[in-house]
Amino acid sequence: MRSRKNLFLILLLALTVLCLSSCQESNESKYKNAQDLLFKGQYEEAIKKFEELADFEQAASYLTYCKAIQAGLDGNFKDAASAFEELANFEESTHYKAYYQTRYNEEEAVAKGAEAWKEKLHVATGYEALGVFLDSKDRADRLRQEVYDLAVKHATELDYEAALEKLTALEEFGDSRSLIEHYTDVQTKEYLVSGLHWERKIQIEENVAYSESGWDIPEGAEGTEEKEEIHHYERTVDHYEPATVMRSKREIDHYKKYSTYGEKGNGISGEIVFSSPVYTMKNYVDIIAAPVYSQSPVYQTKYYYNLRHWIQTREAVNSGDDHSATWPEIQLSEYEREGERTDYYTFTITTDEKGSTRTFLVPEEIWNGIETDGKIYLTVIKSQNTEFLSDKAGEKIADLIEYK
Repeated sequence: MRSRKNLFLILLLALTVLCLSSCQESNESKYKNAQDLLFKGQYEEAIKKFEELADFEQAASYLTYCKAIQAGLDGNFKDAASAFEELANFEESTHYKAYYQTRYNEEEAVAKGAEAWKEKLHVATGYEALGVFLDSKDRADRLRQEVYDLAVKHATELDYEAALEKLTALEEFGDSRSLIEHYTDVQTKEYLVSGLHWERKIQIEENVAYSESGWDIPEGAEGTEEKEEIHHYERTVDHYEPATVMRSKREIDHYKKYSTYGEKGNGISGEIVFSSPVYTMKNYVDIIAAPVYSQSPVYQTKYYYNLRHWIQTREAVNSGDDHSATWPEIQLSEYEREGERTDYYTFTITTDEKGSTRTFLVPEEIWNGIETDGKIYLTVIKSQNTEFLSDKAGEKIADLIEYK
């Protein structure tokens, strides 16, 4: 009886150990399975597994970790960042905390709209600090692209100051540097047309007869008189008179001696002395017979006549401040004819709040498309010292001549 009881106790003990061992193995298997689900990104399933493990090993930390990631995926960025902050350095908590805090900052900046572009760039810097963690790089590039696009939009709206501010803040992003150079050099501005003006002018010439004279009668001239008059003077010698002139000549002033060593003859060598003349210029007075001239007139027939010339005597002008440009009507007399026709077309713009203006000449076909109180665009290329009429995009329409 005692031995049977002891056997029962032994079997009960063995069964208990077996159950405990089986239970332990089950928790380890669940723990590993839950970790696998976490690493595969199946966070909801992982959460369920870790909840079943209670305080088994680091199940509690993994449970918080999974819930924090899921909160981030659900868009609860601030809660996710707070949860990861509590986990300190557990797994990738430090990176996740920074990532979701940045996601929250991005959400706040986006909600504020375009005026929060500086905050977006600050957020982009936060993403860049995370390197290639999750989609950090893509998000940083996207935020910078948004600011870049906004800068280009400012430029198309002719707000170059705002465009350059944003492009400068973008530093080396894309072609920001080249756009800075372009928008600094080439700028288009919008102006209000404050006035139009046109003028058309016809010169009237008259055939007028003028009294003239000459040694020949031009073709078409009407002669009136002929006279013998002095045509020119001839110069002839009348007589000679004595006159003095200064002259100069070269004379020997003295001799300069010098010696050399050489053959003296008869096979004897020694010093040989030479002398050479030194000249000077001497002035003297000479008397000559100088001719005295007289002027003798030469006569020739001079003709007096009337000759007609076309000269401008008057002009007909039409002008106005609208688009009804017309040429003036003219009446010509017997001795009149139409001369040169000229016309010009201008528009005036207001350049500042003080009312300063500038006026430009443009071709008529361009001028016809400009309206008073309408908008026009002038583009300046500073590096070329050039200014021209353009559309809003800066495409050239016509050259400008400023009308003073």
